[in-house]
Amino acid sequence: MLATRASLRGAWIAPANEPFREVSALIPVIESNAWQALQDAQINLIRADARGFLTLSADTLSDELEWRPISVRRLFILLRRLALLRGSRYVFEPNDDVLRRAVERGFTFLLSDCSGAGLLQERHLLNPIWL
Repeated sequence: MLATRASLRGAWIAPANEPFREVSALIPVIESNAWQALQDAQINLIRADARGFLTLSADTLSDELEWRPISVRRLFILLRRLALLRGSRYVFEPNDDVLRRAVERGFTFLLSDCSGAGLLQERHLLNPIWL
């Protein structure tokens, strides 16, 4: 499900509320009175819904609230991979003002491309992790 959603909508889109295909039952059945405790423990519970079986959350096990959503983690993994890919061209250049301007310009274009793809929408920018 993560791979499908990433290829269709982007790696930064959370997989929550996406019905699982070809699932007919869940074992063990988890009673609704246990749902909140599981969510508080950062367990992404799969539940039966009118739309099918789906997860209503997308948390990681991070202790830091800003890093908890899987979409934030995947966004920064993507940015890191892009930085490593694009940054390799700067490795053997002399460390001077020209290089620093080139790096800044290159990553400004990278972030502009990401913004054009919807990666840096306002809801992402309002997240404290960006500040």
